[in-house]
Amino acid sequence: MAGHSGALNTSRTVVPDPVSNEDVRQRLNLLVLTIAALSIACSAGPLPTPPPGPGVPRPDTRQTRSVDPVVFPEAFSLSLTQEFGYAPMRYCTLEVAIYKPFPRVALECLHQNGVVTRAGRDLRAEESEQIFKFASGADLFQGGHSGEDLTPGDGTLETLKARAGETGRAVVLITSYNATFEDNAARRELLRLLKAFEDELSKQLKRIP
Repeated sequence: MAGHSGALNTSRTVVPDPVSNEDVRQRLNLLVLTIAALSIACSAGPLPTPPPGPGVPRPDTRQTRSVDPVVFPEAFSLSLTQEFGYAPMRYCTLEVAIYKPFPRVALECLHQNGVVTRAGRDLRAEESEQIFKFASGADLFQGGHSGEDLTPGDGTLETLKARAGETGRAVVLITSYNATFEDNAARRELLRLLKAFEDELSKQLKRIP
């Protein structure tokens, strides 16, 4: 029998195992979950910035609508309020409004029995000019705000609020036992003028029905 040349091919073709339906289902579920997680992460936006470490100053994120006026406003109001500890009245407030064309001054008092009395009148041009002169020179927005409150006893608390008409920027100063209303000439004269209005109108108070 004649011989055949060459080696005998003993290799066999490897057929991969068929993928089951369960494996396909699990892979699809994993893919869907991965896509959903990426979608949620993108929609949530960037991660918040971590706080600065120790010793690093934090940025000031406060927002202010306006700043204290450098030049005292031409349109403004002043409110001088006295709160009483033990007195027939609970408080009295003198309101001076320097708004063109009708500047006005008014006094309102609340009595211990709940009765409200009020009086007021228009300001003359020279009175408005005086008020503006002293108020603008008093540097009301520049400090010297503290005083003393003696209402827990038989004393008073007197405060002065200044409000800029256009911006609404306001400041409240305690005038009772506040040395700046004695040492500062403009503050002293402003307070003297306001108390003169208060004395005048207190004699004209009428009960509000």
